[in-house]
Amino acid sequence: MSSGTLNPTHSHSLRKEDEHRILTAEIGLLRKLAGVSRRNRKKNENIRLDLNQMETLVQKIQTRVLQWLGHAKWIDNSGLPIKALATLVSRTRS
Repeated sequence: MSSGTLNPTHSHSLRKEDEHRILTAEIGLLRKLAGVSRRNRKKNENIRLDLNQMETLVQKIQTRVLQWLGHAKWIDNSGLPIKALATLVSRTRS
């Protein structure tokens, strides 16, 4: 582990693989809610427009992470949340 900065877009973001899975599940749910099958060949963007859901779950998660990081900055610097945020974890297995 190495020390790092409080950069949410770098150390605390979702993996691309997880983002893809979340977006896939979300659009599947939105299609069911809209009553649109893939056979209808309707674009995901148009389904979002019809349901007034322009912000994706991934964007909502990123917003919440940023809000939490903003909150965590005001906590005492010796606290566990700040220590956890300031530590970058390597994503490779040893």
